[in-house]
Amino acid sequence: MISNSVALANKVQSNLVYFHLWSEITQITLKLEENHIVTILQGQDPRNEHRHFDYLIPVHKTTKVTLKDLDLIFKHIGSSTGSVPKMMLMAIVDFDGSVLYYNVYEGLQRPNN
Repeated sequence: MISNSVALANKVQSNLVYFHLWSEITQITLKLEENHIVTILQGQDPRNEHRHFDYLIPVHKTTKVTLKDLDLIFKHIGSSTGSVPKMMLMAIVDFDGSVLYYNVYEGLQRPNN
């Protein structure tokens, strides 16, 4: 089951602000199940011309993430905003503090080519 901490979210938030120049980043706490709380980030990517908010799931490299966890996060975001995002970013943090970002899509996504 996915779990993260506020400290991990703060590390990813710092990386987004100072390295990727994101703005308006906020931390959102989701209660997925009983005694299961996840912190996600919401912010604006300066390269995004649509000016909508993107969502990020900060996880440690050793965290096991299931499809059920991702589905619950997509549904919680959809219930709070009124629309389920088609894509989120998963921010994977290594032991040395480096952060790697992967696109995570809700449902099946057709490849570009």
